[in-house]
Amino acid sequence: MSGTEKTHLISFIVPVLNGQKYIKTCLDSIMKEKAPTDEVILVDNGSTDNTLKIASGYPGVQILQYPRVTISALRNRGTEHAKGDLFAFIDCDCIICPGWRAAVESVMTDDNIHATGSIYDIPEQSTWVERA
Repeated sequence: MSGTEKTHLISFIVPVLNGQKYIKTCLDSIMKEKAPTDEVILVDNGSTDNTLKIASGYPGVQILQYPRVTISALRNRGTEHAKGDLFAFIDCDCIICPGWRAAVESVMTDDNIHATGSIYDIPEQSTWVERA
């Protein structure tokens, strides 16, 4: 990307319920990739574990509480508060790979790209849920 191209503001929206086992790894991966202007919005569904305590240790993470709703409603609540040009819905048990943000910018600035997809790596020792 040249210095004259616009960078997009990305709103990372993380729905969560009792995600203390994963939230640190998830937020660490986002923090490594996000630009200073990007925002991170964690939408909590009524966690009773240490999820909110862990998340509150990350400066700049906006925490919204919206208990007892569907994951779709959590994502929608996040978008209502988001300021980004793009929304990245990241579940709390997911991580963002290094180079993810640069790849998104590359796709968004290439007029020849009209559709994208992703690859899901299924471990050899996987459960039926992971293969679904």
